[in-house]
Amino acid sequence: RSCRAPGRMKSSTRASRNQKRKAQDAGIEPSKTDSPAPGSAERAALKTSEAQSPLSRPTVQSRLQELENAMGDLKGKCEATRPNLVECVKAAHAALHAMTPIVKGLDDGAVTAEAGGLLSAESLERHATKAKELLSKTSKHKIGKNSKDNLAAMPQLVDALECPRFVCSPDNKFRKFIDAAQALGQEICRRAADAIQKIAVHDPEGSKKTLRGTAVTSPTPTGPSNDAKPPIVPGSTPSGAMVEKLWTLLDRHFNPRENKVQRAVANALIALDEHEFVLGRLIERCDRYIATADELDSKPKSPGKAAKVLKHGTVDPHWPDDRSVDQLKRWARHVGELGRHCGDHSDILVEAGATQALQKALEVGTRYRTYERLGDREEGEYPNESQKVGQLNPGTVHEVWEQCKPRSLAELDKETCTALSVLLGAGSKDEEEKKKARRAKIANAGAYTALVRMLDLPQPDTRDAAAATRKRHEGTSGLMHEVTRRAADAVQKMVADNDELKDLFRKPIGTGETSGVSALRILLERRDNKVQRAAAGALIALDEHRKLVAMINETRVKITQDPDDRNMFVALKQSVRTLAELAKDTPSPSTGAVQPEEENKMVDLVVSADAVEAIVPLLNLAKDIGEDRAPGIGDIEKEACYAIGLLASKEKHQNRIANAGALPGLVALLKRYPPQMSGNVAPSVARRAADAVTNLAHENNQIKNRVRTEGGIPPLVALLETRDAKVQRAAASALRTLAFKNNENKEQIVEEGALPMLIFMVRSDDPHIHYEAVGVIGNLVHSSNHIKRRVLDEGALQPVIGLLSSECNESRREAALLLGQFATTTDDSNIEYKIKIVQRGAVAPLIQMLNHTESQLREMAAFALGRLAQNKDNQVGICHADGLRPLLDLLDSDETNLQHNAAFALYGLADNEDNVPDIIREGTVQRLMGGELKAQPSKDCVNKTLKRLEEKVDGKVLKYLVYLMRSSNKDEQQRIAVALAHLCGDDQQRIIFDEQGGLDILLEMFSAMPVARDRKDAAGALYQVSCNMKQMLAARYPNDAVPLPATPETHLADEHFNNPELSDISFFSDRDGGWEFHAHKIAFTHVSDEFHRLIDQHKVVADTQQGESHMPVRVNMSDVMRKDEFHGLMRYVYHGAIEVECEVEPDAPPHPTPSLAEKLLPIAHKYELNGLKRHCEGRLEEALSGLEDVGCVVLREYFSLARRCAADDLTRACALHALQHHVRITKSIGATESNVLAAQIEPHIREHLHSMMYRLRVRKEDTDVTPEQVNIP
Repeated sequence: RSCRAPGRMKSSTRASRNQKRKAQDAGIEPSKTDSPAPGSAERAALKTSEAQSPLSRPTVQSRLQELENAMGDLKGKCEATRPNLVECVKAAHAALHAMTPIVKGLDDGAVTAEAGGLLSAESLERHATKAKELLSKTSKHKIGKNSKDNLAAMPQLVDALECPRFVCSPDNKFRKFIDAAQALGQEICRRAADAIQKIAVHDPEGSKKTLRGTAVTSPTPTGPSNDAKPPIVPGSTPSGAMVEKLWTLLDRHFNPRENKVQRAVANALIALDEHEFVLGRLIERCDRYIATADELDSKPKSPGKAAKVLKHGTVDPHWPDDRSVDQLKRWARHVGELGRHCGDHSDILVEAGATQALQKALEVGTRYRTYERLGDREEGEYPNESQKVGQLNPGTVHEVWEQCKPRSLAELDKETCTALSVLLGAGSKDEEEKKKARRAKIANAGAYTALVRMLDLPQPDTRDAAAATRKRHEGTSGLMHEVTRRAADAVQKMVADNDELKDLFRKPIGTGETSGVSALRILLERRDNKVQRAAAGALIALDEHRKLVAMINETRVKITQDPDDRNMFVALKQSVRTLAELAKDTPSPSTGAVQPEEENKMVDLVVSADAVEAIVPLLNLAKDIGEDRAPGIGDIEKEACYAIGLLASKEKHQNRIANAGALPGLVALLKRYPPQMSGNVAPSVARRAADAVTNLAHENNQIKNRVRTEGGIPPLVALLETRDAKVQRAAASALRTLAFKNNENKEQIVEEGALPMLIFMVRSDDPHIHYEAVGVIGNLVHSSNHIKRRVLDEGALQPVIGLLSSECNESRREAALLLGQFATTTDDSNIEYKIKIVQRGAVAPLIQMLNHTESQLREMAAFALGRLAQNKDNQVGICHADGLRPLLDLLDSDETNLQHNAAFALYGLADNEDNVPDIIREGTVQRLMGGELKAQPSKDCVNKTLKRLEEKVDGKVLKYLVYLMRSSNKDEQQRIAVALAHLCGDDQQRIIFDEQGGLDILLEMFSAMPVARDRKDAAGALYQVSCNMKQMLAARYPNDAVPLPATPETHLADEHFNNPELSDISFFSDRDGGWEFHAHKIAFTHVSDEFHRLIDQHKVVADTQQGESHMPVRVNMSDVMRKDEFHGLMRYVYHGAIEVECEVEPDAPPHPTPSLAEKLLPIAHKYELNGLKRHCEGRLEEALSGLEDVGCVVLREYFSLARRCAADDLTRACALHALQHHVRITKSIGATESNVLAAQIEPHIREHLHSMMYRLRVRKEDTDVTPEQVNIP
């Protein structure tokens, strides 16, 4: 070792240098520290940092070049005369390989800003989409004829199966490219699998040797051999790493878009005969385990053998431990995945012996569950961590079983039942005949026997389990539920449309064993809803619902003929109960909720079997045979009511049930079982009958009326006085349903005297009872003022207020809704109850509910407070109880009803002048103006609230607010200043913001606030003040609105523009292709001295007069202006405007493009052309205000230009534009840049506003407005 250490260090050093060189080539700066030790935390951190290393510009360039080359290669191979599928897949995989680092870098943000400039989202997306299109057209392409080349390409094709998964954030601008790259990866995976399949078909033996290293032959199922025993973990298959990649891909959880990929992989595996290999291994291993179980279960003939197995501490290595069972489970899952996507695949698997293999896998679990009885556990003999399965003391076998075996075997059973279910149901709707034949083969192979045994699995008993093992038992119980559920699903598919198989499942599978139907009926009693649904589906597939209906009809007739046969009563009860369980859905039927049409098809199937016509007559069975002769009839009536309630859970069956005569029978039962009766049967019948009425009348006004006309309301009201809480709750639920939106039922319920008992129930400690009671009262008082008055007179107010503090959230919600209804009244005599509700302590719990996490509680609390806030005194009370802030928080909710109820409550609170200061101090105005409301009524309500606040801000309210603005804390000062900017009139604003210091508060808030929301509020307030001051100046100084007169430039007619005739001065330039402009000196009479000096400095020919000839002055402008700039300047000199006809599109507006005005403004400033300067400023202001977007880039350019050119008007316009569009600008440029921009424009805003206020102040004597008149102290 010591001799080899230096060599290793040298090799390590060389590898380290190579890694550093590669990192430098990729643009990654190598670390200067020593490399951390492998496995250390530093090494892990280094790997993480390397994974997140930025992609430099050279790296991105090389990847892009690689991508371009790969795309060219792919296009050439896909569009060749004789394209080769293998070569196309390899080229596409090379293109994806070039894209992968770019995709990951874009998602992780690892692409540097410099490198990001090289990437175009559209170009990359186009490449990925094009590559996918080219590859998708290769589905019919053939592979090469050279088997050697094809087999050599197999490893590359398998590598192409490793489809990468890319994710990106929703706001990533490269998202479309990343999605396209993901789609390309899936297409490559699919086509690679297609190529492997075609190679396997072309050369079966060669492909198997290449993928597994040797020819794969299906092992012949044989019995166990004592001479050669397999290891515990079966993993000695030939080296098949490439095949394992195929299986791994098949086991992946694909999204629906990738199902084609998984189907292609399954095709490849079947072409490689991997299904035969898996089935052979599964059969071989299961046979060995079953043989071992046979050996252990049989009585040993020789004492020595018994000693070997049970006394000398050795266990046969064929025992299925957890690891070996996991391998069996994986093989079973492979069978299911192979047959999932295609009916042909399932047919191939069945022909290859999949049924026998899966049946044996199920038998392993069934046989080894008896092993827990082997070996009597002796005291003190427990396994420890050092003991192994092959060396256990027999006394510890039972303990080992309890710790690990049941769960692993249950998981094997689950996967096996799933695989059987897949084989039974695979195929499209057009392949029903093939599926029927396949199901028959599977059943005839003995699969039905194994499935029935799975249905009859014993459940672990956790009642007497110790606390330490109870949780493990419960987990095993959940697995057993899954096994039985999947077995029931398999049975349902197996017997579909096959009468022979249905008869087979009705018979016992063996002597002393159960039948499939009996096992399924037992499963109906399980507490697991999924198991119940699966069992019900299987029984319906077996036509048991039709047999039950026939049995009910037959038994009812027999009972009518012979009422003394008690066995008939028991059979009838059980039949009705089973039929009801077949129609039972997962939600509780007592809720009365009607299920959607696409859910619970089993109810429709049960009803279609004439179950309604069979069950409804049972309600009158006691009358038919004589009540004195029917002591057990109550159980039948109870089950009949239960079944009717379940069948009525779907609205479309309600009328059919009612028309069959169910209502008279139910009402008769309600009358026959008064609340005074005791015992177990009578209350149960009454409760089930009330539940049936509830479901029948749900959202069905016609049935509600029929219940009333049949006399059903009086007995329901009478049941409110029963001592049985369940009956009382069921009766209240029925009354609640009957009273909903039915005035006639409301009146009768009240007239029958239900109110006193309902109020007593509201006081109950049982949450279920007071929830139903307050619900009934709420439906009674809805849109009925006189019932509302009676309810209040009966003393319901205080109990309902008490429910606001209940532990039951449903009761609190109903109580808040009811209080809101109490407060909603148009009757002046009931207004006093609004005050009483507040006086009796309802406000505090309602405000507490506003902060609850459940949205419905918040909604109902806001609803109640909004109705209470219609009273002047209540408005102050709600604000005083700190109800303002939670209501404001509800405006930020995403739910429309919450927003509207909160807006309505705030509208009511704003009606009281005493609340206005508190409302404004809380920042309500800013929250209302900045809220994102969804519904138009909510927006209208907020606008009305702001209008109401504007009306209230006057007189003493305004005086107090100004006082607070000067004396309160800083946060309140800022909120008040912002609110007054939006609410006060023009004259009031001048005094508030000029003389009372409000402007300084806003300016400080705008420039110094780090919080984006505060700066946004300040920007909006400053802009509003600016607009108001501008309006006041326009009204007070109307002459200011007239544009300033232009400087006295001399303007000439259009025909003189660039006309050589009479031209006495010409300007020329060698730039822009050379140009010359013929001008006239008279046009420059009134231009500035600076411009004249420009002409003098660049003269090249003096003005001379030779006889009648005239030599004009020539001025060289090559180093001064460009052609468009000079022509624009001359256009203004000649015409007084800078319009350029050649640069204006036919449909464009008459004013010039902003870019020309931008170019001329610095020239006008430099050469003191004041008229042109004002003209350019005006044009740029128009361009800035006319932008469709906020023009962040344009704004900053204009602002910088205005500051360089001392263009005060443009600077002011840019500052106001930034205030007006502050939110969108901040979102565009970010918070940091927004802070810089705010600091730059703040001095100009301050100067502009002070200037306007100064002008208003110096002419104060011209107006009659005084501080006293605007109520400012």
